[in-house]
Amino acid sequence: MIRDRITSATIRALSYDHITSAVIVEFTAGYRLRHAPVTYTVYHAIASSRFPEKTYRHLVADHVLPAGVPD
Repeated sequence: MIRDRITSATIRALSYDHITSAVIVEFTAGYRLRHAPVTYTVYHAIASSRFPEKTYRHLVADHVLPAGVPD
C-alpha cells in the first residue's frame, strides 16, 4: 500500500491499495473514506495536485461512492 501525506486544509493523507484498486482518504477531521475502484492514475492526480480537495471532489467523491470505512 502506498501512503502520502497531503498538504491540505481538509485532507491529511491519501493511500492507495493496488490489490483492491482502492483509495483511502484520511481527513483532518479524523475520519477516513475508502473509494473503489479507483485507478492509480486518479490517485496520483490527487496526491500531486496543487489543490487536492478540489481534485478529489472532481475525480472521486462526485463519481465513486464510498466502499466502506477502513479499520
